[in-house]
Amino acid sequence: MDNVIYSASAFQAFLFNFVTIGFFFLIGGGGFLLTIFRPKSKRKKGHDTFERIGLGCASVILLLAGVLMAFVSVNTYLTGDKTVTVIVDDKREVTRNCGTNNNYRTCTSYVVETHSGQKYIDFSLPQEVWEEIQLNTCYQFTYYPPQSLLGKYLQEDTSDSYESASTITRIEKVNCP
Repeated sequence: MDNVIYSASAFQAFLFNFVTIGFFFLIGGGGFLLTIFRPKSKRKKGHDTFERIGLGCASVILLLAGVLMAFVSVNTYLTGDKTVTVIVDDKREVTRNCGTNNNYRTCTSYVVETHSGQKYIDFSLPQEVWEEIQLNTCYQFTYYPPQSLLGKYLQEDTSDSYESASTITRIEKVNCP
């Protein structure tokens, strides 16, 4: 019997981050280039300066968001993965509103609430993996703990009692210790 429920490479675990960073760089870089190299035939008299400044500022903000997300992702990856043995306490299907001001839709996340000793960890999982997880059963999760922007420089050295993780590379059913 194979006890591995989920397995992914580090690339697969960080794929959403890569796509988002690429989107920020593509849109931000494209807008910035359009601001600089806009053809004169497309320019309007009067309002052109304000439009270009606005587009340039928005592009710089997107580029900075891409750089910051890349920095945090690389920092999280370089910190390394962590393997913990946990007991599943609860499974929750979390529904929330997401979208823009006039385009609301509902998004569903599948969360497994676990504990290991005094530490509680929530894992966000794909639906098919979430459905396989059983309550009051032990699992070994290998994941990349989330890091803040400046990592250990801004965090106090205390033993945290709660953590939330979504960059998971392996889930295996194990016997409880």
